[in-house]
Amino acid sequence: MKKILCFVLALLFFVTLLPNTSVTASDVTITAEINGKPLAFTDAVPYEDNGVLMVPLRMLCEQTGIFVTQDPTDKSIRVQDGYDYYILANGRRTVYTKDGYFSMKRPAVIKNGRTYVSLDFFERLEGLTFTYEKNKLSVKMPYYRNDFCKVFNIEYLENGLKLLTDTNGRKLLLVDGKTKIPVKYLFDKSIEIITVPVSRVVLFSTSYAGILDVIGETDSVIGTTTPAQDWFIEDFKKGHQDGTMTFIGDNSAVDFEALKKLKPDLAILYDDNWDTPKIVEKLEEFGIRYVICTDWLEEDPFSRLEIGSLVSAFYNKEMMASVYTNGAVAKIEVIKSRYEGKEKPKVVWGNIVPFGGTGMYVPDKGSYIAKWIEMAGGDYVFSDVGTGLGGSVMIDPEEFYRRAKDADIFIYSGFVTTYTPEISVRWMIDQMDILKNLKSVKNGGVWNYAPSWYQVAPYTQNIIEDMSAIFYPDIYEGYQIKYLSKMPQSMKN
Repeated sequence: MKKILCFVLALLFFVTLLPNTSVTASDVTITAEINGKPLAFTDAVPYEDNGVLMVPLRMLCEQTGIFVTQDPTDKSIRVQDGYDYYILANGRRTVYTKDGYFSMKRPAVIKNGRTYVSLDFFERLEGLTFTYEKNKLSVKMPYYRNDFCKVFNIEYLENGLKLLTDTNGRKLLLVDGKTKIPVKYLFDKSIEIITVPVSRVVLFSTSYAGILDVIGETDSVIGTTTPAQDWFIEDFKKGHQDGTMTFIGDNSAVDFEALKKLKPDLAILYDDNWDTPKIVEKLEEFGIRYVICTDWLEEDPFSRLEIGSLVSAFYNKEMMASVYTNGAVAKIEVIKSRYEGKEKPKVVWGNIVPFGGTGMYVPDKGSYIAKWIEMAGGDYVFSDVGTGLGGSVMIDPEEFYRRAKDADIFIYSGFVTTYTPEISVRWMIDQMDILKNLKSVKNGGVWNYAPSWYQVAPYTQNIIEDMSAIFYPDIYEGYQIKYLSKMPQSMKN
C-alpha cells in the first residue's frame, strides 16, 4: 500500500513539472494593433485558451466601428454590423445571424464583467483581416467599411495617413502634421492635404451639425451660415450668442471678408448646385480647404447618418460615428418589434410644387423617405412611383388625390420659413383645393416637419420612432414626438 501511495505522489510531482499548454493572460502579454496603431488595453485584455485567442468583444468591435448591446431581459448580446447582426450568449458557442447560425471555436465567456469571444468570430466580418503570431494581434482595415452610403470613401494608408474621397469625388489626404508625407501625394495637384484633427471649422449647412454634437466636437466650429435664432442644437445657439461662433451670412449672401478673417482650416459644404459653386470659387481663392457632403439622392435610409463618418474623419473619430450609426440600426429592430402583427396605416408624404401648386412632389419609391415609412410600420401609397433611384417625383393633383384620398396619415415635407411663412391645413387647401377631400385632412391626420428638421440628420432612428408613434399611437402612449409637428388648421387669428 505504501508503494502505491509513493508511486501516486511521485506521479503527481512529475505532472506538476510538465509545461502548461493552456496559456492565459497572466502567462504572456498579448498586444494588438489596428492598421499599425497600437491598442491600449485597460480592464479587458486578450488571452489564450488552449491555443485559441480570446478577445474582448466590445473593445474590438468599437475600434472597428461595430455596435454592441445587451438585451436587458434575457442578457443575450447583439452585435450590429451594418444590416448584419449576430446574437450570442454567455457560455455558448452558437451565434445566430439573419441567415442562420454558426459555432465559434470557444464559448463566449464573461471575465471581470467583460464578454470575450474567440477570434474566429471576427474573422467572418468583411473588410477586416486578422493575423495573430508571436503574441501579437494585427488587424488590417484597408478601407472604411461603408455599410449604407456609397458616395464617399476613406482609404487607410501606412503610418496613419487617410485618403478621403468626398461625395463630389474630390480627394483629400488627411495627415497628422508629424508623419512624413509620400512624395507622390505632395506633387499630386488633384489631392488636397489637410492636417487633422481640425480645430477651426465653418459650416455652410446645418445638416451635419448634429454629428459634431454626437462626437463632441461642436467647440471646433467658429462660423456658420445659420443665425442664432434658427439653431435648435443648444451648443450652436449658445455659440452664436456668446460670440465663439460667427454668423457669416446666408449661403446666398455670404460675407466673404468675414469668412476670410476667421481663417478656418476646414469648411463643410452641402452641394445645392445653386450657391455652392460661388462659395467654392471663393474658398479656393482664399486657400481654404473644404469637403463636400451631399446625400439627398442616396437611397439607403441610413446614408445621411453614415455621412457623419465622413465629417468625423477630420477629427479621427469616424469609428465613433460608425458605432453610433450601427446603434441606430439596432434601435430600428426594436421599433419594428413593437408593431409586429398590427395592421399598417396608409401613409402619404409630399409637398405642393411651389409657385402655383401645379402638382405634388412625392418621394421616389427607392428614396430613403420611402424606406423610413416602411421601417416605421407604414404602408406608403406611392411605393411604386419613380425610378427607384431616390429623390422626388412630381405628379399632377388628380393622380395625387386618387392615390392619397384614403390614406390615414399625410406627412407634409415642409415647415414655416422665411420663404414659406405659413404652413397650415387652410393654407394647403388654398394652394390645392382638392386636398380638402383627403381622409387624412378630414380626420386631422396631417403632420409636417418640425423647424429643427434639417439639423437632425444624425437622429434618423429617432425620426423613424416619431413616425412609428404617429402610425401607432396606442403603442406609444405618453411618447413625446420631437421631429414632426401636427399641422395646425390655420396660422391666422
